Amino acid sequence: MDNNFWGKISKEHDEIQALGSKPVDFPQNSFSDDYSIINLIKNFNNYNRNDIQKFIVNYFTDIVHYKEDEFIDGILIPSIKRFGNLFADCSKYISSTINKYDIIYLTKVISKNIDKLRNNKISDENIFNIVLCYNRNLAEKILSSIRCDISNDDISRLIMNKYSTEEDMDSIVRSIMFVNNIICDHRPMMDVRDIISLYHVLYDHMTDVLVGVMHDVDINIRSKDSEYQEMYGRCTLALLDYLEMQRYDVILKSMENYVQIHYEHYAQYPVRFNILTISRSDYPRILNAYYQLQQMNIIVP
Repeated sequence: MDNNFWGKISKEHDEIQALGSKPVDFPQNSFSDDYSIINLIKNFNNYNRNDIQKFIVNYFTDIVHYKEDEFIDGILIPSIKRFGNLFADCSKYISSTINKYDIIYLTKVISKNIDKLRNNKISDENIFNIVLCYNRNLAEKILSSIRCDISNDDISRLIMNKYSTEEDMDSIVRSIMFVNNIICDHRPMMDVRDIISLYHVLYDHMTDVLVGVMHDVDINIRSKDSEYQEMYGRCTLALLDYLEMQRYDVILKSMENYVQIHYEHYAQYPVRFNILTISRSDYPRILNAYYQLQQMNIIVP
């Protein structure tokens, strides 16, 4: 992890907090109260850095939720090309008031349009810097949840992956696969506790983790190198340990949901392992839930 990056952000954050309720002192510019985003896009090159910065800070929500293509093509790309990290820098002026749903939406839009940004010669460094600056709280949670080094790029990718998924299970399964790939890329540093912490930070529901990991199956696992196999096994153990530590009602409901989702969407696909093969001494509550579901004629795959 690049400590210089967080050191710089922390210094800027402290400076902004020290302002208290004092308004940010931007130079006067030509924007009037009724100045529209359309005019900003049309005349973007006529305004200087301070003009654009003030507009983004004052109208952040309107800008982020504006027509997606016009926001990307007319504001985000030209602001990066002309002023580098301007859009990212604006985050420090609105960090205490910004709506988290605006941050999530911005991250979704960037993730969805990452190929377009790259095709317009916007570097990953600039893209990831925006993601990190506006998602500082989540980035710090990810960083504090694991004890091994992880790069800014990987943290940004995890954040974009979290917010790029929709609510359907296919998206969540793909999301878990992506997270597990990053985990395996950090072999052998990331242990079971780190993986559990990462799942906890990134996913709100135990069902998502259970369904996602159980359907993230590498059928060629035996042909992979020993370190990859070790990390693959750690992801399995992390799932089991994480599930076992839940309240019993959460275990039971998560497993019931898993069964329903499997047979509705993934019945033709293999699962990661047979739950009956796990140790009763290690996972008694999971097996108790398994047999309780069996008595209800709910067969866990």
